[in-house]
Amino acid sequence: MSHKKQHIVSETYLKHFSYENMGKGIKTLHMTNPYKKTIETHNAGDRIFWSKNFYNTSKFKNPKTIELFLGQKIENDYNSIIDKINNQSPFKDDKFKTLIFQWVFYSKLRSPMWRKYLQFVINQQGLDFSLDSKELREEHMQFFSNSEILESMIEYYNEELIIKKWKILISPEDYFWITSDNPGFSIATKEFAKNPSEYDPNPLWTGVKYDTALYFPLTKKFCLEIFPYNQDDDVKRNFGNDYVQFEKPTFETTHLINNWTVRTANDIIISSRENELLEYEEIVNKST
Repeated sequence: MSHKKQHIVSETYLKHFSYENMGKGIKTLHMTNPYKKTIETHNAGDRIFWSKNFYNTSKFKNPKTIELFLGQKIENDYNSIIDKINNQSPFKDDKFKTLIFQWVFYSKLRSPMWRKYLQFVINQQGLDFSLDSKELREEHMQFFSNSEILESMIEYYNEELIIKKWKILISPEDYFWITSDNPGFSIATKEFAKNPSEYDPNPLWTGVKYDTALYFPLTKKFCLEIFPYNQDDDVKRNFGNDYVQFEKPTFETTHLINNWTVRTANDIIISSRENELLEYEEIVNKST
């Protein structure tokens, strides 16, 4: 296999946002493309979800090393994660929690939103690199190829996320989680509380602080929530000794989280059916 078709959203992940988890009939909507304003139907392997040589790098002897790592290691572990979560039984297994952390960590690093952000930063320095340029791709792939950068990012998230409360949120009856081509986002809970209607979530999980909450849709049925402990929680509770609980949020909370998923998408929002996307299709058509 040439591995030229490299998924910017994992094909394995996409299957869990299809109707019968088979990767077929996935509903998508572009939020920024003025020529695509209606809900489309795709399969997990379709062109909309991949980009040619997106993760190639000259830093390894085999330029496909990162693509192979993501496909053979990270995506394979994701299936094990979902198999256990499907049981809906609280757990505190450190190794299993680490697998979840690993999945969301690499899912964020691989996101095309990072490349878009790096382009902005580099352009601010007077350099003009296009999104599909080799130079910008190499800059992005340093997150994987440069051991010092990778280790510093792992340490940063490890320190910030192990002191928060982890939950698996179960979608309400007849309403599902949606995801995007940039799954996962964070919110500053205190800033949100000050002005909920105007608050913009962070699409890149940067600037994580004590009051930051993080969300990551795992499947159409489950969403990971990493939330600050409350003042009345036992101070001895932490990542190592606390159970990851399952909780059913209200429809309103689920809808709000889905709205944030839309607002932090790189371009495409993804659902197992049209129902969850209809209101956003209407918004796209009104704004373009």
